[in-house]
Amino acid sequence: MSLPVAVADSAPAYRRGLSLSLERAGFAPVEEPDDPMAWAAAGGYRAVLLTVRSASDWEPARCLAESNPELILVVLLVDPTSDRHAEALRMGARGVTAWDATPEAIVEVLAAAVRGYTLLPSGIASAMARGQRPFFDPDWVTAEETDWLRLLAAGATIHELADKVGYSERAFYRILHGLYGRMRVSNRTEAILQARRWGLLS
Repeated sequence: MSLPVAVADSAPAYRRGLSLSLERAGFAPVEEPDDPMAWAAAGGYRAVLLTVRSASDWEPARCLAESNPELILVVLLVDPTSDRHAEALRMGARGVTAWDATPEAIVEVLAAAVRGYTLLPSGIASAMARGQRPFFDPDWVTAEETDWLRLLAAGATIHELADKVGYSERAFYRILHGLYGRMRVSNRTEAILQARRWGLLS
């Protein structure tokens, strides 16, 4: 039986083209299930090719990677930097390539992941081996949020900060929780440490 593969991308023509290449290579493409999360979590040996265009796409990618231990997740990066390759692998992808790679190259990355290997362009592998700064997308944190992080790092309480910016403490806590999610941390201390690693507090 051939491996079922879902192509999760917002462009129908892209999904169809990639599905044709997958079919020619012996995979069983599912162009895009109605609910990719439920399809991936259903269990069993299957694969998802997921396009990551923006910061908001990383959370679904992480959830997919955690949904089914047998799932082979291949991330297709619209902006394929070494940082983003590393981030995709850290969050559980078994393969990563550029979104605009040829369909044959994408199929090759998937085939390698099925065999237990991760194919990377040599330039990306070299950059990752040299060690890069932790992955950071500037769209994740606004200038105002950076100011909040600086104040929190300086010892301001959430109550003081909420007062200063004109929110109730409860509303501001929810806003900060959303910021923590975009930063891929779970609390104030981790957010401050992450902001330091990203160079936001200097």
